[in-house]
Amino acid sequence: MVRSFSAAMDLPPSLYCLSEAKFLAEGASGVGKETIITVLRSDQSGVFLAHDNVDKIRAIWNQSGKPTIPMDAVLGIIPLIKWQDFTRQA
Repeated sequence: MVRSFSAAMDLPPSLYCLSEAKFLAEGASGVGKETIITVLRSDQSGVFLAHDNVDKIRAIWNQSGKPTIPMDAVLGIIPLIKWQDFTRQA
């Protein structure tokens, strides 16, 4: 999990966290890029976030929030690999 979500969050960080979860899921088979965000009010009425605003959130995420692989994680994994297990045998 990249971030924790709470229903007690204010709307902007909630939209960011939920959008981020969707954007990360797009790497899975069968999950497309099309994203529709609906915010439910306490009276159960819904408000759709315009597609161009979803695109703007995606741009913000791509620019500022998209996670990278931490180098210390890579360096910690290297000694765990038995390279001969991954070498093709003729």
